[in-house]
Amino acid sequence: MRVRAFAIASPHSNTVGTVEVECTAEGLVLTYIDAARIGDEGVPIAFERWQQVLINWSFVHRARLLGAALSIEFELPSMGIQRCLLVHFSSGHDVTLQEFQQKRLLLRLWTLGTSIVLASAIALSAPRLSPTIGPLMGLLAGVTFAVILVAIGARAERFLSDGGRRSKVLGELFANDLLAFVPNIPHEPLQVSAKPFAWPRFDGILPRTTLAISLTLAGALLAALIMFRWIVVAHDDDSDRLVQQPTDPGRVALVRPPQPAATPKALPPPPATASIESSPPMTPPIAVPNAGTARTSGPCQCQRADSLLWSQPLPRVSLIVLSSRRYKRHEHEHVEVEFAAINNSDKDVSELTSMAEFFQQDPPPSSKLVSVSTRAVYFQGPLHPGEAIKWHVDAEGSTFRLHPPAENGAPITGSIDDTGSNAAPTNAIAKLLKAHNRPVRLHGAMLLAFLRDPRAKEATVELGDSLRESESSYLRRLLEALSELRMCQVQVAGSSSQRRVLACVFNTTDTPRTPVEVIVRALDATVSTADPVGAPPQIMAEKSAILPGSIPAKSGVFSQIDVDFSGLDRPPAAFEAMAQVAAAH
Repeated sequence: MRVRAFAIASPHSNTVGTVEVECTAEGLVLTYIDAARIGDEGVPIAFERWQQVLINWSFVHRARLLGAALSIEFELPSMGIQRCLLVHFSSGHDVTLQEFQQKRLLLRLWTLGTSIVLASAIALSAPRLSPTIGPLMGLLAGVTFAVILVAIGARAERFLSDGGRRSKVLGELFANDLLAFVPNIPHEPLQVSAKPFAWPRFDGILPRTTLAISLTLAGALLAALIMFRWIVVAHDDDSDRLVQQPTDPGRVALVRPPQPAATPKALPPPPATASIESSPPMTPPIAVPNAGTARTSGPCQCQRADSLLWSQPLPRVSLIVLSSRRYKRHEHEHVEVEFAAINNSDKDVSELTSMAEFFQQDPPPSSKLVSVSTRAVYFQGPLHPGEAIKWHVDAEGSTFRLHPPAENGAPITGSIDDTGSNAAPTNAIAKLLKAHNRPVRLHGAMLLAFLRDPRAKEATVELGDSLRESESSYLRRLLEALSELRMCQVQVAGSSSQRRVLACVFNTTDTPRTPVEVIVRALDATVSTADPVGAPPQIMAEKSAILPGSIPAKSGVFSQIDVDFSGLDRPPAAFEAMAQVAAAH
C-alpha cells in the first residue's frame, strides 16, 4: 500500500517534508518528494526531489503509532539513522508540506483579520443602528463575536492539520500493512508539548516586487481611511440637514437652513382623544385661547381625516430625503445626499432613474441659484409595490434639487387616488416600518394612515417612543389625523385677516363628545412629505373655537368657524385644523 504523508519536526525525528511510503516484499520504499534531513549540527540537508530509496526490512528498527501519527525509525547505509514522524496521510494528492503550511497561514490570517474587522464593525455600528444599545454593549457583542470566530477558525485549522477522518483511516490501514513486516507495532497517545504563541510569518505570502508591495500597502491604507471616515461621519446629524423650500411643481428643492437663534419648540402634546389600547395615557389637550365663533349644522361623515401630509395627491413613486449634509472640500462647498425612492402604487416599476442637481447660491442679497453639477442614479428593477431603494450622491454645491423619477426613460405620472384602490398592498407597506432609515418608516406610517389601516396608529406611537426633535411635527400631524375626533372636508375662505373655516367634525367613538374645541393654525409654508425629518413649516398663529352642543357617537356635524388672524406680518401660506375635547377650566 502506498500513501503520501507529511514528515514533521519533533524531538525524536530528524526528517521533515513530504514523503511517500510503500510496503513491498523487498523492503520499505521511501520517496522524498520535497524533504530534508536535519544534520547533527541542526542544519537541514535537502534530499534530491523525488529521490527514492529501498530500505531492507532488516534496517527498519522500530515503528509505532502515536495517536494519528506514525513514527518510523530506519537506517540508511549512506546517511545513518533516520527517524520520521508521519502525519496527514493521503492517497497521493499534489499538495506539499510547504503549500499546506501556506494554507494554514492564510487560514490564520483570514480568521484573525475577519474577526477584527467584523468585531470592530459590530462594536462601532451597533450603537448607531439602535439607540438602546450603548457603546459598552456594542463592544461586548463585538468581542463575543470575535471569540466565537477565532474558536471556529482554530477548529478548522486543527481539522486541516489532522487531515480529518480520511487521514486517520489511511494511517491505520498503512500501519496494518506494516504489521506484516514489522510485527508488534505499539500504539501510544501522541504527546504534544505546549508551544509559546508565535505571530504568523508573512514572508511566504507577501508579494516580492516593489510595485506589488506598494499596491498592497496602498489598498490597506485606503480601506483603513474609508473605515475611519465612516466612523467619524455622523450621517444622521440633524444640524446639517437641508430643509425644503418652495420650488417649481414636480421638483423638490432643498437648501441649507440658517442656524436657529433659540431652542426649537418641543412637540405639542397630542390630543387627548388620540389614544391607543395598552399605550400610556396621553397628556392633556392643547390649551389655545378661544378667539373665534362657531356654528354647527346637519350630519356628515368622514372616511379619512384631512391632513397636510396628503393634501396633495400622493405620487406613484415618492422621493424621500434620508439624510444630507454640507461640508467643504478644497475650499469648495459640497453636498452629500442620501435619498430613497418608494413605490406607493400597486404596479411594479422597472428601470427606475432619477437625478440630483446641485447648485451654488450667489452671495446675499442675491438668491440666484446656478447649476454646477448633476448626479444621475439608476435602479434596474423591478421595484415592487411597497418597496424602497436608496442612493447616495455627493457633488460640489450648496443646495440640491431632486428631479422627478422616470421609468424606462419616461417621467412617472399619475398618483394614488383618494380611495387608495391603486395603492400598494398594506401588508407590503407595513414592511417599511422595519426599514433601517427612520424617514422611510415615517413614510410607511403615513401611507398606512392615508389608507385607513389600523396598524398606522400603533406604528406612529412606536415611532414616538424614540422621538427625535426633527420628527415631532410629522408625528404630531399623524396623531391628529388618527385621533378619535376627525376633521375632513376642510375649506378656508377669505383673503384678509378674517377667515371662515368650513369642515366636518366626526366622532369615531361610541360615546358623545362635549365640549369639542376646534383649533386652526396658520403656517408660514406648505407641508411636503419629500423630507419627513426636515425643518417643518412654522406656526404663525393659532386660533380656537368651541362647538355648540355635543357630537353624538359615530356621527359628525358640519361646523363653521370664524377666526381673526390679524397682526401677522405676511399672509399665511397654508392652514390646518384639528379637533379635540376642550380642556377643563
